[in-house]
Amino acid sequence: MKPFQLLTCIALFLLSTTLSIAQTGKFGISVEGGPSFSYIYKNLFPAGDFKPAVGGYTGVLFDYRFKKHFAFETGLAWEQKGTQFYKALASVIYNRQPSAVENGYTYYADYTFRFNYLTLPVMVKASFGNKVRFIASGGAYFSLLLSQTYVSNGHGSFIIDPSTYNEKKPYDLGLSGSLGLEIGVMKNASISLKFSDHLSLVNTNMFPIFTMVTGEAVNSDRSSYINSAIVSLGFSWFFGKELK
Repeated sequence: MKPFQLLTCIALFLLSTTLSIAQTGKFGISVEGGPSFSYIYKNLFPAGDFKPAVGGYTGVLFDYRFKKHFAFETGLAWEQKGTQFYKALASVIYNRQPSAVENGYTYYADYTFRFNYLTLPVMVKASFGNKVRFIASGGAYFSLLLSQTYVSNGHGSFIIDPSTYNEKKPYDLGLSGSLGLEIGVMKNASISLKFSDHLSLVNTNMFPIFTMVTGEAVNSDRSSYINSAIVSLGFSWFFGKELK
């Protein structure tokens, strides 16, 4: 079974399970989305300047409230992570010729990397209040890589070896948490504003080889860990009896 099919089956199983127990608790479906801001928080190689990249996040979440103020939450979401990598190299060999610095030039590596994931969060959510509720959640997430791209930001001196770009791990795993507000707009519906964070615990090995420039070998350590901050707006519907 392919990873995408596996995650879809898990989500459908969780949905059918929560629907079957909706009469004994409070079941909710939320649609949410917004921009994400991701950056490298730990790396060993290559040394360079890492800048945040703007991506996006959108998904459908299901929650089952087993107590008045607490719920299990899971779902499926599309999430884009990435980073901008910049480096000026002044003493390298390029195309087997002396560095252009010797002729009055400096070569640059300036690329934006983007990675599209299918993300499955598993969290516990707490909410307090009546019409206006404070919400907080925490747990873990598992992501499968759907696609990856990179673009040059104007300094195309260095050539990326595409075979090493595909060496990136096809999954990500980490901790997830969020804080926000939820406002009731109808008896069984609400809107929300959340600030979330996904902290990767997996070395994604996201960087390719820059051929004939940095002198990297294929087995060089390109360890990298990424953090993603998300701002999302959501709309939720609730079913089942009210818990006391």
